Amino acid sequence: MKISVLSGRLIGIALLLLLHVVASLQADVRLPKLFGDHMVLQEGMPIPVWGWADPGEQVDVSMGAEKASVTTSPEGKWSVRLGTMKSDGQPLVFRVRGKNTVEFKDVLIGEVWLCSGQSKMEFGLTRAHNGGPEILQANHPLIRLFTVPRTASPHALADVSPAPGANPLMSAWQVCIPETVKKNGAWGGFPAVAYFFAKEIQQQTGKPVGLINAAWGATAAQVWMSPAALSKDPRLAAHLQKYQTITEAKNSIYPWSLSILEERTKTWNESRTNPELKAREAAWKSEVEAAKASGTQALPPLVGLRKPEAPNLSAAAGLLFQGMIAPLKPYAIRGVIWYQGEANDGNGAEYAHLFPALIADWRQQWGQGDFPFLYVQLARFLSPKTGSAPGVERWARVREAQRLALSVPNTAMAVALDLGESHEIHPTNKEEVGRRLALAARHVAYQEDVVYSGPAYESMKVQGAKILVQFTHTGGGLVLGSPWFSQPDGVPEAKEKLLGFEVAGSDGKWIAAQAGIEGNSVSVWSDTMSAPVQVRYGWANDPVCNLFNKEGLPASAFTSQAFP
Repeated sequence: MKISVLSGRLIGIALLLLLHVVASLQADVRLPKLFGDHMVLQEGMPIPVWGWADPGEQVDVSMGAEKASVTTSPEGKWSVRLGTMKSDGQPLVFRVRGKNTVEFKDVLIGEVWLCSGQSKMEFGLTRAHNGGPEILQANHPLIRLFTVPRTASPHALADVSPAPGANPLMSAWQVCIPETVKKNGAWGGFPAVAYFFAKEIQQQTGKPVGLINAAWGATAAQVWMSPAALSKDPRLAAHLQKYQTITEAKNSIYPWSLSILEERTKTWNESRTNPELKAREAAWKSEVEAAKASGTQALPPLVGLRKPEAPNLSAAAGLLFQGMIAPLKPYAIRGVIWYQGEANDGNGAEYAHLFPALIADWRQQWGQGDFPFLYVQLARFLSPKTGSAPGVERWARVREAQRLALSVPNTAMAVALDLGESHEIHPTNKEEVGRRLALAARHVAYQEDVVYSGPAYESMKVQGAKILVQFTHTGGGLVLGSPWFSQPDGVPEAKEKLLGFEVAGSDGKWIAAQAGIEGNSVSVWSDTMSAPVQVRYGWANDPVCNLFNKEGLPASAFTSQAFP
């Protein structure tokens, strides 16, 4: 009986302790992982701050002279806006007080840019052409990086969601020093384009720069749009079919994908004890070793004996917006730099509608107005070819869609035609790409009077057997080639005359043309065509074209023909 009473008392004490712990946990004020030590907050804008606490709890936020208070909602959510602050490069302490206190140190006020797209935005500095020397001197304490972990979700996440065992440098602000630059990122360290962009912006403005990198290789633009925006657009709603199938099947992407993985792994594990399969594998391994010993090509892996992996869901429309962009809202940003388009090369005409729709969607989601949206036009790739044979112009169509997106307010495009490599989809000169994006930012975001674009097609006029093409953004004048232009193998005339122009007659057939610079215009003709009606430039996956302005910025590929 005494033991029973004692046990009861111990149980009661344990329950009280448990309730106290639970209550303490519930009382904790929390913020999204985007808030933390070393973060950069946007200068000159109201600063949104949000998080969670107990329902009805008072939350006080302070930083420097700025303060704000709020009472949490019945759901335990809260949000405030601190007043605008000036950047002086001095670190601040950011405090949030409720029933507990959260404190972040070394917080800077500066310029915040969201960096997104596919692998060329993930591409790390360690893989860049001058990455090694650059990393050794990458002591830029006023540049900070927050890497959003790859996450696909069928519902909008309230916070970023790092996978178990993920790189600890992910999902936390990192100061730009050689150690973090080398290790941070999925594609070889600190994202190279973003690094060179930030370095240029920091040097030009003198302000701290915060980069939020949310990118995933081989992803199409529709996976970065919100499902709500896709569903309202008749031309894009069909992309939601895969998203809706996943959403209806399960409430969360993770149990769904893990259940598939567990099922496949179970089957694979069972095969490991199957005598027949083990004998087949042993024989296959012997054949591989024999092939290696004789110098012949090794055999491919034996079907059925490769350990399964979780399904890749990054191709489903809307899922990356839900998992990687939604958690960032409404963190104040100066603008976006974007490097994507290869994954949409199957339908350039659709991209001409899709890409501006994505820009409009993000601007609407943030509620910050028409913030600057700067992007990179696709570089050349896939061996030098011209003409309109099937498959030769897939990337050209995406480039034209990107060029047409310049009609959207507060956008700019960094042309990278001259920086591509015919047989390498990931060209390594990211420094010049970052510099060109920074030039665009200096004009669009910071209103500097700089030449920020290469020659841009404006109009054309038929003059007998010739077509006169007018350009804007000619800078100090049109020229042939630049210091950045790498002469393609087997094309020695690339530094002697203009290349890349074509003309078409009323029959719509395109032929290579001659071209000459006339002031801020280019005259285009062919000795075999007496009545040209259309002109285009750089119209191929991997064109040989060499028109620049004196500032060394290349002309964009274009066609005068209406886009299909």
